[in-house]
Amino acid sequence: MGGRTLTVVTIENGSWPGEDDPALALLGPVLAAWPRPEALPRLDRTTFHRLLDAAERLPGLVLALCPPAASEDQVRSLMHALKQKRASGVLLVHDNLGVLRAHEDGGLVIENVHTSAPALARTLFGLLRRQDDLDEVEQELRHQRISSGGLVGQMTQWHQEMHLAATVQRELLPHELPQVEGLDCGVFFRPAGYVSGDIYDISRMPDGRIAFFVADAVGHGVPAALLTMVIGQSLARTHQTNGRTIVTDPGEALARVNAALCSRQFHSPRFATGVYGLIDPATGQVWLAGAGHPPPLRLGPDGVERIELDGPLMGVFPDAEFATITFTLQPGESLVLYSDGFETVFPPPGAADRETFKPNREFVRHFADLLTPSESGPGMEAAIARLAGLLDAQRGSLHQADDLTALVICRVPVTASVSVTLAQAA
Repeated sequence: MGGRTLTVVTIENGSWPGEDDPALALLGPVLAAWPRPEALPRLDRTTFHRLLDAAERLPGLVLALCPPAASEDQVRSLMHALKQKRASGVLLVHDNLGVLRAHEDGGLVIENVHTSAPALARTLFGLLRRQDDLDEVEQELRHQRISSGGLVGQMTQWHQEMHLAATVQRELLPHELPQVEGLDCGVFFRPAGYVSGDIYDISRMPDGRIAFFVADAVGHGVPAALLTMVIGQSLARTHQTNGRTIVTDPGEALARVNAALCSRQFHSPRFATGVYGLIDPATGQVWLAGAGHPPPLRLGPDGVERIELDGPLMGVFPDAEFATITFTLQPGESLVLYSDGFETVFPPPGAADRETFKPNREFVRHFADLLTPSESGPGMEAAIARLAGLLDAQRGSLHQADDLTALVICRVPVTASVSVTLAQAA
């Protein structure tokens, strides 16, 4: 505590009767009555006007002297300036002691100018003793403000970067679905956060068939989203044989993605599931292969069929094989490829509100209700919108636990109107 500064501030307005320097006349008895003579403060002098130009915070303690001629407005201005400088100390006044004391704060004490020297010395000594603690607290707060400011800046930068990442990811997905006579296609795509660990694709092949693909990188957030880029780049839809462009068999396409993922495994293995297929719009014949992914659903007038596919996860075994199955999608039937996030979004019978749902098959019923095609029905666009609304009603769009993707291919009669919808729910 010893060696701290006691700054004496005076208002330059009139004089103190009978005294050339009231500060010196006052300080002598105060310092003589100081409770710890070995810890006398250093003294500094300034005026009210110089105080206004001083640094943001005054060091040490303040003893402010107001002459009898000082107006109440001047005293209030001095008090305001001391508070702005975050000063602690004593303000000595002649009049309106009660009124001015109503404006005291924790660090500024209002006293009468005739207060005894011993009492004033004890007050200044006590305020000076607490200054070490106050300075320590202020330093800690300063560090906290600096840290908080840096954290806010980092969070703002992270927010902007994640928005950009989400934009880049969406730009890598199909901007529109191919318009194909005899097929009605739709996609529901909603990340759980900024970016998604799901990826999908649907495009027309050189031989007229339609290739379609849904994959789900194991995990969430940025690592899973980066893995989807590797998956998308590794998916070989066609290959060259003897100078000819050949559409790649679905099983072979998944094998190439698997080989690419395995070749990039280092200390942190990354896995993915997926389904890849081809459909002939004219005949409805489908070629389909899977890699550890939830079974696609075949919806029709006779109910729902789960299409079981035997392929393992991609990114585990370099030499894994993925079998291709084939079947015919009849007019009036739909094929749904979806990610596993749908297994926990709909409540099972008897589930309580806000209960964390375990994986269940309730989504199958909702898919069947919403997406089974009919020539007189509302069409794919309305079906996708209804699915989005139904999902929002369960958890709200801000509390989604997993990425959600559903790709639907409906085979409709050639004479029916063709509607192609790309629904990307934000």
